[in-house]
Amino acid sequence: MEKSGTSRAMLALRIGVLAALTLIGAVFAYRHIADASSQGPIPAAKRDREAKDASRRFGRRAPKPSDTRAPRPAQSSTPGWEKGIVDDDESPSSDYAIRNRWVGTVHGSDVVVFAGASASDASQGLVVVQQLAGDGSASDPQAFVTPTKAGPVHVTTVHGSRVTLVADDGTTFTFDAATLRFD
Repeated sequence: MEKSGTSRAMLALRIGVLAALTLIGAVFAYRHIADASSQGPIPAAKRDREAKDASRRFGRRAPKPSDTRAPRPAQSSTPGWEKGIVDDDESPSSDYAIRNRWVGTVHGSDVVVFAGASASDASQGLVVVQQLAGDGSASDPQAFVTPTKAGPVHVTTVHGSRVTLVADDGTTFTFDAATLRFD
C-alpha cells in the first residue's frame, strides 16, 4: 500500500512541475509579445502623413485627417510634389528604375518627368511622364524610351518644357515634355 501512495505523490509532483513550467512559458511568451508591440499606436500625424504619401503613389485621394480641427497646410499648385529637379529614386511603378525627376508646369498643367531605365533592361534609358491633378494625385504613367540604349538617364537641366538628360555613358538626350517626344 505504501507504494501506491508514493506513486500518487510522484504523479502529483510531476503534474505540479508541468503546470509551473507551462505558466512560466506563458509569462515569457506574453512578455515577448508585449515587448514586440511596445511602440504603441501610431501617432495621428504620422498615420496621416503615411496615408497621404500612399495616396500620391497610387493616385487616390488621401483619407480625411484624424484631427479635423488641425490647421490645413498651405496649398501649392502641386500638393506634396516639390517643384524642380529632385534627386531621389521614387518610382511610379516597379517596372522602372528611377534616378531622379523633374516637376514643373507645361502649358498650364503640372507634370512629373521621372528619369531612369527599364527595370527589366538597365541598358534602356527612359522617361516616365505623369500629369498632376490639383489634389496632388497623378495620372497613369506614360513611358518613353531613349532613342538609343545608352544606359540609365538622369535629368540635368530644364529649359521651358525641354528636359536635358544624360546617360551613364555620357550620351545626352533632350525630351520635350510638351510634345512627349525626344528631339
